Amino acid sequence: MIKAKARAIFLGCLLLCGATNATAQNGQAGGYEVDVLIDVSGSMKRNDPGNKRISAVKLLINLLPDGTRAAIWLFAQNTHLLLKTAAVDKQWKQRALVLADKIHSRGLLTDIEGAIQTVLREDIAPGSSNNLILLTDGRVDISDDIMQSAESRQRVISDLIPVLQRQRIKVHTIALSDQADRELLDKLSFGTGGWAEALESAEQLQKTLLTMFNKALPQDTVPIKDNRFLIDDAVKEFSLLVFKKAGAAPTRLIGPNGEKLSRQTRRKKLSWVHDQHYDLITVQQPRVGLWRIEAEVDPDNQVMVMTDLKLQASDLAAHIVEGEELELTAYLTEQGEVIRRDDFLQLINIVLLHVDEMNGKSEVALQRGQDGLFKHSFGAALGKGRHTLKIVADGKSFRRKLLKTIDIVESVLTVHRFVDADRRAVVLELQPNDKIIDPAMLAAQAIVNVADKPAETIAMQKQQGRLRLSLDWPAKGEKIIVNFAVMAKKLDGTPMTPSLKPVIIDEPALQSRHPPDAALAAVAPPERNEEADALSSHRRDYVNGGADKIVGSGHTIEESHADASETTRQGEWTLLIGLVAGGNLLLLGGAFLGYRLIRKRTTNKHAQLLGRLK
Repeated sequence: MIKAKARAIFLGCLLLCGATNATAQNGQAGGYEVDVLIDVSGSMKRNDPGNKRISAVKLLINLLPDGTRAAIWLFAQNTHLLLKTAAVDKQWKQRALVLADKIHSRGLLTDIEGAIQTVLREDIAPGSSNNLILLTDGRVDISDDIMQSAESRQRVISDLIPVLQRQRIKVHTIALSDQADRELLDKLSFGTGGWAEALESAEQLQKTLLTMFNKALPQDTVPIKDNRFLIDDAVKEFSLLVFKKAGAAPTRLIGPNGEKLSRQTRRKKLSWVHDQHYDLITVQQPRVGLWRIEAEVDPDNQVMVMTDLKLQASDLAAHIVEGEELELTAYLTEQGEVIRRDDFLQLINIVLLHVDEMNGKSEVALQRGQDGLFKHSFGAALGKGRHTLKIVADGKSFRRKLLKTIDIVESVLTVHRFVDADRRAVVLELQPNDKIIDPAMLAAQAIVNVADKPAETIAMQKQQGRLRLSLDWPAKGEKIIVNFAVMAKKLDGTPMTPSLKPVIIDEPALQSRHPPDAALAAVAPPERNEEADALSSHRRDYVNGGADKIVGSGHTIEESHADASETTRQGEWTLLIGLVAGGNLLLLGGAFLGYRLIRKRTTNKHAQLLGRLK
């Protein structure tokens, strides 16, 4: 293994304290790529004893629109390609459904870094609609040496996230147990604009993968009300997903003409995928009119349609800072062109159904402008937490629906940016929220990434309670991505490692001269502050060249040993947290010593404690 270069104690303390059926398509599937990484480590025997991952992945496979590029990977100590990347078609789905049965729980380790690195190196092509869905029940675990796992975890944060950002890959993460490294998974999703979910049990997997599917591949849908939905003559095909509870009666679908369709119905233009927990029904060239579902009402049921008449809306970031003004714009398109005809738009009513984290509901009509755009401004009214936005267009003879979910996060730090044109420099400034953070207990480093050059880590300088960094003006056509690693303490003394959105500096950004107090972005604290969270001041282009790592040896492949080793390593993580709890005081006091020294001392204490326990 290439040994880590000497790091300041700032880095060491951060490391140690952080603590079959063609689904109705949206017409844009060909521009999307989805890679799915499934954890098959031994702990899944405990957290997914019924291997619900198989049925959940099969649902995702069936939902994928034709033309989407997709691949499925399994990872534990190594990463294996279950099905190579290809454009989804009937043959791809048939093979994928067979291979999904190979999902197991026999792996010994959990190499999240190696899994993401493998996908980046061998699979994902550059593009604007790339998505990576990561499902795991554990934390980075590549060796019996806890420090090697901690370093691997840090490389995910400091090295891989910038690469994912540059390649515009959104990472959507699913934590399948309370043992999962929620902080790391949150950082992956937050830093790349993806979505994160945490499950209490594997029983929730199917609906959670549906959420990730909708995030990665937004679909044209029509609303369902009281188990009824309206199909118009612009719909060429629809796919109805109906979730079922155990012991539920067989699902039936009633057409506008009263015809009853069931799993036993044989029609050339009807396909029916049946699972213990859901039915997926696809109808080509469907009859126009009101369709009815004979099944128990479930709010997660949905009707996806293939149509040229679409409801579209402005992109909303997955994570939005509390107090930030938010405006939603919706519009209808026909064959890709915005519909602006007044005689048509006069018949259209677009409403927004808002559901907050406490299940509070409200409804408001979007206001139509003369340009064919319907708008609604939230101002700064949305409170902290997750919000569901259902946008429904009613044109009397047709209906369309869009579903968006956003996470409103607490403002702990604000990033200000202003341009010094005379010095051809860009100044970034971190301002703490002094109602939450003690300004005297704040330290940060900026990780500056420019194209394919090695990343540079720069300590930010404190000035009057704020942290500042001056960067050279980017060259023409150049884009600078700045990530931050922050250590802070709340006013009550609780340590925290806030996550910031990356700051992008390019020519368009320089054209806007922000005054020093203009907020550019803000951050949210992770809900947890568990183990190993660090920065690496030395970067390697290891995505292409490979990172040297030592993988634990001396294990057998027998399943019975996997859980025992993982349980032991989980205990080591807990010990490590306790061993380094005092390290934050050194960091926040501003002392800077070599990282190797802190690692050596910590490792020795760690070994001594483990020895006493044996």
